[in-house]
Amino acid sequence: MDQKTLVLSGEVSGKMYQSVVSFLNRTKGDFKIQIASAGGSTDVAFAIYDRLKLHRGKIECTVFQASSAAVIIVQACAHRVAFTHSLMHLHYGTVGLSLSEDRLVSPTQVERILLEVKGGMQAYDRIIIERGFRGSSEDLNRLYTAESSLRGEELLRFGLVDEVIDTVSMGK
Repeated sequence: MDQKTLVLSGEVSGKMYQSVVSFLNRTKGDFKIQIASAGGSTDVAFAIYDRLKLHRGKIECTVFQASSAAVIIVQACAHRVAFTHSLMHLHYGTVGLSLSEDRLVSPTQVERILLEVKGGMQAYDRIIIERGFRGSSEDLNRLYTAESSLRGEELLRFGLVDEVIDTVSMGK
């Protein structure tokens, strides 16, 4: 693997964040990301997104799988590439939500938690829409509600990636 390629695999977590920060601290200019993640902490994904957006240089991301929180990370890249069978999974997440028994003791606290989740989802929507989502906010909500898993050409059609490499018709 090239020194200018950051491989992100597994859960979006504090460990992934630390590997991104470490990579960015030793990398100048343009680089590539390869991502294969079923998601994880949306709050950590926002932090990774912000760190990537602050980097000076072009970032190209190749998507193998980006589900849930990992979709946010992909949107930080200047150029997003998917393959025919690459997968993105969109759904209503639990942005900002970490439940414990002691946290659910009053209706006021439940209301505050719901506001946190709503604010997080609005931030998630804003990133996707501003990055070039081709559809209405109603279309995006339909994708969330259906817990949609989108592949190659669908990702391109909705503006979630910029390019699709057709691996089916590729020669050996």
